[in-house]
Amino acid sequence: MMNSNRRADLARIHMGKKQLGMDDIGYRDMLFRLFDKDSSAKLNAKERWRLILRLEELGASFTHKGATSVSKPKNDFYEIPDGTSHARQKRYVAALWKSLGYKMSGLDVRAKKQFGVDKFLWLDDEAAVGTMARDLYSRAKKRGLSPDSW
Repeated sequence: MMNSNRRADLARIHMGKKQLGMDDIGYRDMLFRLFDKDSSAKLNAKERWRLILRLEELGASFTHKGATSVSKPKNDFYEIPDGTSHARQKRYVAALWKSLGYKMSGLDVRAKKQFGVDKFLWLDDEAAVGTMARDLYSRAKKRGLSPDSW
């Protein structure tokens, strides 16, 4: 019975991948981090379900043809994996960014404009991450937020 939904699950997974604009390398990296597998075809039914839920958390939307779309808030989230260079500082920058009410996708825009790196996640210069942190810390203080307590 579980295998009868396999095709639908895989179609949903690949639709979510496309909606999120994920490239194959990033997608396979996510599969490896979550399930220690390099292909969704190797996932069992429970793992496929968990992957679909994860894609929804990241912003993918799955509706049936003819179904009315239920409006639900999308998580504005920027995942910074443990192995990323300067992960702790980047998470702090992301937390400051979020506390200021900025859209998380703006982190990539700022990294591109200020440092010439397409993705904030790829920013490898500790001084550049520190510059962002100091600027956002200052902005948060001016707005009456207390980042010192984090």
